[in-house]
Amino acid sequence: MSKKAEELKTVILICYKCGWSFNSNKDSCPMCGAEIVINAKELARILGEYIERQGFWISKKECENFIKTFKSKNKRLPTLDELWKSAVDYAKVQLMDEKELKKAKEKQDLELKAQIEQMKKKKLEEKKLKEAKVEKKESIVSEKEKISIKPEEKEIRIKELELKRIKEPPLEIEQNVPKEKPIEEFIICPNCKFKNPTGSRFCSECGSKLE
Repeated sequence: MSKKAEELKTVILICYKCGWSFNSNKDSCPMCGAEIVINAKELARILGEYIERQGFWISKKECENFIKTFKSKNKRLPTLDELWKSAVDYAKVQLMDEKELKKAKEKQDLELKAQIEQMKKKKLEEKKLKEAKVEKKESIVSEKEKISIKPEEKEIRIKELELKRIKEPPLEIEQNVPKEKPIEEFIICPNCKFKNPTGSRFCSECGSKLE
């Protein structure tokens, strides 16, 4: 950076510790040696001063909003170099005609669109990677389950199930098979036709001899 640009960037700072005034091109307070600490309010003032040095004017509110937006986006306050660059960019925009402004806006929109597409692509890749990890984990669990049962144990279990099926037929089959009625055996008397118990030698009714 040229000497003239460095001079344009130089502003007066006040030490927060001892109150000494010194140029911003110093690394620390020349009086007490304290580090340079600039709050948001002071940075907004410096931004307005930088823009005035570019030949333009900006309101205090706009400067404060710029500092607030920068802090929200970057999670920190801007440096003096970043403020100077912002002031230069502001001046360039002010000098642009409508055609140049439109072109700059289109370029900004394309860059934003590209960033959004990149973020979508990244999320999709993360999702695929996560699904692949889950699938791999399930596959490993399945393989472990297969390994845990030895072939000989598997064969024994199959035989046990087959024997169980033979010994214990399904309940539906048992219910459908009709029960056999006990066969009644007796001797009919040839004389009176009385039914006598099996093994009787004489009729219990008439006393006739049974064959």
